[in-house]
Parts: sequence; C-alpha cells; structure tokens
Amino acid sequence: MKRYALFMFFLVVMSGSLHASERGEQKTGVIQDVAEWEYDSEVRKIQWAPDGKHIASEGETIQIRTFPGQKRTELGQDGFVYEFGWSPDGSLFAFHYNPNDIRETPYRAQVYTCNGEPHAEWCIGGGRIIWLPDGRLACNAFSNVTFYTDKGTFCSQWKDEGQKSVAWSFDYSFVASSYEAREEEGILLVHTADGKKCAEWERHGNCKFYWSPDSKLLACVDDEKVQIRTPYGEICGEWKYEAERYDWVDWSPDSKFFACFGKQVHIYTFDGKEHASWRHDESGVAGFWSPDSKFVVSGGVDNKIHIHTCDGVKVWDWEPDKLLSGFTWSPTAELFACSYEDCDNIEIRTTNGVKVGEYSHDNLNGVSWSPEGKHIASFGGKTVKIKSVNKG
Repeated sequence: MKRYALFMFFLVVMSGSLHASERGEQKTGVIQDVAEWEYDSEVRKIQWAPDGKHIASEGETIQIRTFPGQKRTELGQDGFVYEFGWSPDGSLFAFHYNPNDIRETPYRAQVYTCNGEPHAEWCIGGGRIIWLPDGRLACNAFSNVTFYTDKGTFCSQWKDEGQKSVAWSFDYSFVASSYEAREEEGILLVHTADGKKCAEWERHGNCKFYWSPDSKLLACVDDEKVQIRTPYGEICGEWKYEAERYDWVDWSPDSKFFACFGKQVHIYTFDGKEHASWRHDESGVAGFWSPDSKFVVSGGVDNKIHIHTCDGVKVWDWEPDKLLSGFTWSPTAELFACSYEDCDNIEIRTTNGVKVGEYSHDNLNGVSWSPEGKHIASFGGKTVKIKSVNKG
C-alpha cells in the first residue's frame, strides 16, 4: 500500500496551520502526567480493559497494570505473541503465542485474571483467538472454527470451507470467509457462529469484506465494485468505481453510511445511493469516522486534512508540514489525537480545530484512549506514558 498505510496504526500527532482560522493554535486545555513505565524491549501494543481499570502492554513480555499503572504483573510466555485481548467484562485476559516462534510447534493459548493470576492454558491449532460476548473463546485455524470455555475446555467445532480470509461480525453471530475457486475468482461464504451456512456467492479478483457495526450488513469490495449484502446474501446496494479503486473504506459507527476514500471521497447509504462527496488533490487517502457518526476526517499524501459532517458540510481543514501518520477519536467524539511522520509530538484537538495541547513521546508507535475518554496512553520505544486530558 502507499504511504497512507501508516494510518492503520489507529491511534495519533504535531501542529499544523489551520485554514479555518488561527483558533487551532491556541492551547485551551490541560494535559497532565499520570504514569510512565519502561520496558526492557520495544513496546509493540497496548490495550485498555473494557472497564478502564487495567491496561495491558506487550513487548518481549506482556504486562498487566492496574490503572493508573502502579501495580504490575508480568505474564510469562516463551515465544512470539500473535494476539491478545480482554474478556467482555474485563476480568480475564487471553493471548496466544507460538513457543520459540517455530511454525511446526503447536500454538498455545493462555488466560490470566486481571490481577495476573494464571487461569488456563491449552494447545490450539493456530490462527486467531477471540473473545465472544458470552465469555467463550473462538479460534479460527486450518479451516476449523473451534470454541472453548475460558478454562480451555472444548465446546464445539465446525469446518469452514473458506479461511483464505475471515471476518467475524461485531456481535460475533456471523462469520464471513472466502476461498479461491479458480484463478482470479473465488467464493465468499457466511455462516452463523454455530456453523450453519447462511449464504454463498462468487467474488471477483481481490475481494475484501467489512461488517457493519450493527452486524446486519456486509460490504464486499472487489476489483470491480462494492456490494452491500445481508448475512443471507441478499443485495441491498451496489455501485462500481468511478475511477481507480478506493484507498480506504469504512462503515459509520451507526451503520447508516459506507464511506469510500480516494482522491474523491464518497459517502453512500447502505442501498448504494450517494449521500455526500468531496475531493482531495491526490489519491492515497484514509478516513476516520467519529464514534457518534457525525463527523468524518480524511487525509492523505497531499498533506491536506479535512473534517466534514456526515452530510458533506466542511467543518474545517488544515495543511500540516508533514504527512499525517496516525489519528484516533476519543470515545466521546469530543477530542481526537493525531501524529505526523518523523515527529514525536502527540497533538490533542477538539472537533472544530481548537488545540487542547500536545506532548512528546520518543519513537512514537501509537496511542489509545481510555474507555471513558479522559486519559490517553501512548507507547513507543521502550516506554508507555499515560496522560489525563482536560479540554478546558
């Protein structure tokens, strides 16, 4: 992908010159130190517990800390961690890893309590392990979908014909997958969580699929067009590309709109009707919906960043000196954090462009807002920092 792929680190930062006015350069809020800790190795990932009471960070080891970070528990694993996550209620933490990072070695899953006490450990085939809303764990590996209790007890398993790529719906009631039927052609399948096939249809070329947040629709983006379908295969809307393929696509959090980002940004309703659009000077554009679905941020290699309402009305824009490398909204949609290439500053702004403040983090990798939106954690190099944010 192009340089805009840097946006995928979904999280962060320096100052730019606002076109709307000079209001954005005035710092109106307060950013205060809360906690900071060091690792022996580079920090690759952080994740807040759903209740905000704990935060997990991963380097060569995984640490769980009680917020704001004083009490630390280090989890032991001998191998590369592929994925980790909190249970829906935040009481348990699971991850899977490959002992000694050897492909032939069976992967292992481990579950700990939020206080770092061992809860369960067992062998899995590989693939991805995720928490389900009912507290079970699901693993996709080698064309099988396997379910376990949080203690690692086997519950059930079914075989998926797809597995070239897999996407669970947000409520984990459906799973979409695909496989190659012949050169440049393939099949896309949808199953219920317990393995009942709901739909099957052909796809063309390189196809990616995206569930709507309410789990009622599936967007299928291939080399020719975009289709919006129900989990049972019924087509709700369809449109072809006007020019080149989109750089980035995303559902609005309320599932009412599907945004397609490129040199021309298009907002569509689920039935394929264009709702709004605006232009960038160049392709290579990524976009970010606010959590309340009221605003859309788009930015790209033309170094221009725009904020529009979901109806396409421009709120404000600015042209930073450097390429935007990270962006993330606070859960309340009142603030966002952003970062720029070759810059270690993290900048916090309000939706209408007012700068709340900024701080520096050497070798910045990303940031993550706490669930209540009052704290922000940044990670980079061997350091994790937590700050409180008051917009003033």
